[in-house]
Amino acid sequence: MGHIFTCGNSHTLYVNAASAPGLLLLNAKGQVLLVRRAIEPGKGMLDVPGGFCDGPEPLEDALVREMHEELDLSPADYSTPEFMFSDTIEYEFSGERIPLLVEIFRATINPNAKPKPKDDVVSIEWALPAEVDLNQVAFSAVRIALQKLQKQ
Repeated sequence: MGHIFTCGNSHTLYVNAASAPGLLLLNAKGQVLLVRRAIEPGKGMLDVPGGFCDGPEPLEDALVREMHEELDLSPADYSTPEFMFSDTIEYEFSGERIPLLVEIFRATINPNAKPKPKDDVVSIEWALPAEVDLNQVAFSAVRIALQKLQKQ
């Protein structure tokens, strides 16, 4: 997936995977919050809230920012996210396929929290992991995360 470019002045540029944390947000019924994507890639498909780190932003800070941008939630609305696993995917952006490192976390939403679709989220859906149609999920890392939840 990675590419290495060397300029005429011998400067080497490594195209490393961009980091993109995502959050499996569970409720007391064991349902997971899924978002319907408003943009490509995967427009109209299911995903988990999350997104790219901004520059040198730590994963945890990116999750807090994305949860606010996409669902209008603050850290007081969910438990401290716990790391589950990571995976690499290719992400199509502006006609190019870029390497992406997806880090999946999980947390529990507080019963009084009220997530609202914002930013690049069309709608929010709650579903038991075993009932999610994996063919409707935009990215392989999210499908793997849901399969891991199904086994628990």
